[in-house]
Amino acid sequence: MDPLAAVRVILKGDVVVASLEGEVDLSNARDIREDILGSIPNTATGLILDLTNTSYLDSQGIQVLLDVTELLGVRHQRIRLIVPKDALIRQVLSLTSLLSALALDQTMEDALANFQAADL
Repeated sequence: MDPLAAVRVILKGDVVVASLEGEVDLSNARDIREDILGSIPNTATGLILDLTNTSYLDSQGIQVLLDVTELLGVRHQRIRLIVPKDALIRQVLSLTSLLSALALDQTMEDALANFQAADL
């Protein structure tokens, strides 16, 4: 059986880029959270979490985003989410008022530029 979701991680300089593909719900939220957090060394500036190919987030998936954001804040690391305007989960994020609480970009280029701008 294929997993509902997968996290793929690459490094772009000192920024971790994690792409979350698939569905996040009660059955896999804990594993996804641990996969994401485990991929971010203390030496990283922060995380770009690409949700372009995330097709579903339930309340547990939303909680994963909040948990990761909170932990990175404690560690003085930044997070930006990539959520294109036409992404399936954008409406879920707007219904939960997270669009205003999280740093969102529509493309990888925007997210990387915003990370670099914050370093100036």
